[in-house]
Order: sequence, then structure tokens, then C-alpha cells
Amino acid sequence: MAGFEHHHVHFQERMKNKPHEFTAVISEPAKSENF
Repeated sequence: MAGFEHHHVHFQERMKNKPHEFTAVISEPAKSENF
């Protein structure tokens, strides 16, 4: 369980450092639906 918690914290850190990557992943399905 400790490994999972560490991974979760690391994931949040990446989201704070690179929010544009998170936004790109979220908007990707929306672009596909437009076509």
C-alpha cells in the first residue's frame, strides 16, 4: 500500500509541475468526438 501512496503523491506532483500535459489528456477525447 505504501508503494501506491508514493505513486499517487508523485502523480499529483507531476500534475502541479506540468498542468498542460494533464489538460491535453482530458481534451483528447473531446477532439476525437468532434470528428
